[in-house]
Order: sequence, then C-alpha cells, then structure tokens
Amino acid sequence: MTHESPFFDGTIRLQRKRDRRNDVLRQWLLDDVHGRFLSQPGLRVTVGEAARLFKLREDVCRRALAALSAQGVLCESAPGQYHACRETRTLS
Repeated sequence: MTHESPFFDGTIRLQRKRDRRNDVLRQWLLDDVHGRFLSQPGLRVTVGEAARLFKLREDVCRRALAALSAQGVLCESAPGQYHACRETRTLS
C-alpha cells in the first residue's frame, strides 16, 4: 500500500539555508565587546566568563572574541583567555 501525499512527491529537495548574518548587527556587537574591554583596563576573561559578563550566548561570544583577536584588537594571553592588546586599533 502506497501513501500519496499532496505535499511530498517522492524527491528530496535540500533547501538552501537562509543566511542569518546581519553585517550591521555584527559590527555593532564587535564594537560593543571592544568598548567593554576598553572601559575596563586589565580585563582578562575566558569565553565563558565573557559570555556571562556580556550576556551573550557562548557560541556568539566565542566568534566575536575570535574576530576581534583576528583584527588585532584583542590578544589571547593564555589559550582561551582574552584581553585588550596594548596597541589598541580602531575597528574598520
């Protein structure tokens, strides 16, 4: 017995994932996180600590810290521990 559905024609179609990135919000987030490091000289945090302090999901915080580190704004003193670099660069 076969079941015919008006919603499924027997072929599997993969839908393209919707791009959820929003460059304006991403830049705002990076500016905000960078500003928090600048406003608290000497701040050294792990990803988990930063996520709690900045009220971000840990995966979002990890990506933000990694992006700021790649831009040279933050430095990683020990594996997973971030702080503002001495030579502060402006974000582009």
